[in-house]
Amino acid sequence: MSAPYSNYDYLPQNPRLRELLLFYHVFGADADRSPRGSFLDILRMSDAELERKHDFIQWLFPLETRSAHVADVPVLDSQTILIFRTHEGDWLRENVKLSLMRMMWFYGFDTTWRDGQLETLEIQGPREKFRRWLRPRNHNHNRISRIIRCLRLLGMWPEARVVHDTFRRANFIWGDGVSDTTLQFWDIAARAPLYDASANHPEWLLEFHENEVWEMEAEVNNRIPRPLHAATPQPYPNTMSERLAFRTPPNERGTRTICIE
Repeated sequence: MSAPYSNYDYLPQNPRLRELLLFYHVFGADADRSPRGSFLDILRMSDAELERKHDFIQWLFPLETRSAHVADVPVLDSQTILIFRTHEGDWLRENVKLSLMRMMWFYGFDTTWRDGQLETLEIQGPREKFRRWLRPRNHNHNRISRIIRCLRLLGMWPEARVVHDTFRRANFIWGDGVSDTTLQFWDIAARAPLYDASANHPEWLLEFHENEVWEMEAEVNNRIPRPLHAATPQPYPNTMSERLAFRTPPNERGTRTICIE
């Protein structure tokens, strides 16, 4: 069975969403088809570039709403979310995990998956390691909200909870540099209903909301989750370097590096 987006009849009609799927292509092999290239291009940016540039986070972590700051970026629809959630082998969401690992490192945390569960650790060093976000009125606060909600939209709510709790805990331990208003936005991104009619969410989100609620209840009751939309995960390395090597075509291995400062 071929991947949904290897057959271009299954690609969304919206050109930006078509580019998004090619952008997150399993091996980056179709990057030339997307003006954005491959997500790996962004993961190779230095920390300084990630801080300075403002038009990449909307591609790494797209939402169902338009960006207020960058025009002409992907806006998720139900079809695209389904493709991410049900892609053969779950490779698309595994690539999203790579993006998450890179951004968490950028923010001062090392990440790994153990038995399928995300774990985060503070990178050793003084409070300075959090300089990019642990301060009031910082543009990275919006990025963090976006990351959390995007993970939930793609069916990765356990990761979203861990990311939320990681930033909350670090802020509490290292001096409460983030405003109460920002913390509330993070809480909403992580824990508010995925679908809220009063918030003018599209009606198609209701099904994904119900699916998330079912999975959460299943976890609490120690039942084996059987979500409406889920791909079968494949064995996958834990560290970013191992993942990058695993995701790179054999003829290009050794030529791709990610900048970790």
